[in-house]
Amino acid sequence: MDIIVHYPNSKINTNDLERIVAMVHADLIASYIQTLPYSLDMKCALIQSVCEELHKKREYK
Repeated sequence: MDIIVHYPNSKINTNDLERIVAMVHADLIASYIQTLPYSLDMKCALIQSVCEELHKKREYK
């Protein structure tokens, strides 16, 4: 089986693709957290913790 992949051909298109992929990942994480058997406060704390860790990683780049 042959698979043909068409990559973005400009920086703007690449940025758009990266943004869309990030949004899909965020939606998946939010959906998963909603299924966890924790209180709303614990879920919010978990999301806050994830956001803080991501911001720390971005600062080191």
